[in-house]
Amino acid sequence: MNEVQKLSGHIIAWVKQTFPDQPLIGVAKHLEKETKELSDEISNQNHQNAIKELVDCFMLLLEISQFLCVPIARLVELTYLKLEENKTRKWGEPSSDGAIEHIKTPGKEISNEQL
Repeated sequence: MNEVQKLSGHIIAWVKQTFPDQPLIGVAKHLEKETKELSDEISNQNHQNAIKELVDCFMLLLEISQFLCVPIARLVELTYLKLEENKTRKWGEPSSDGAIEHIKTPGKEISNEQL
């Protein structure tokens, strides 16, 4: 068992004890708030607080992974697939907020069968 799997087990045990009735959408909404806080701290160039918010996001992502029954090892495999998908995409220019998104064109995407 690697460290991320071990950590995930500790997080999930704590979450189940502390928030036994929280639905998946509640976790997703919490992640949305935490990513906003992360973005704000980065915008304010407060890197110490940004790291704290990054950790909050990471914990919530691990929790969502558990909710969706996606083991950490599988999540890593799918991330490699997504990276390869992203390498084949065309990318636009930065928007006014600095975000760079891929240009929507038909292409090779992770299929539902691969999930």
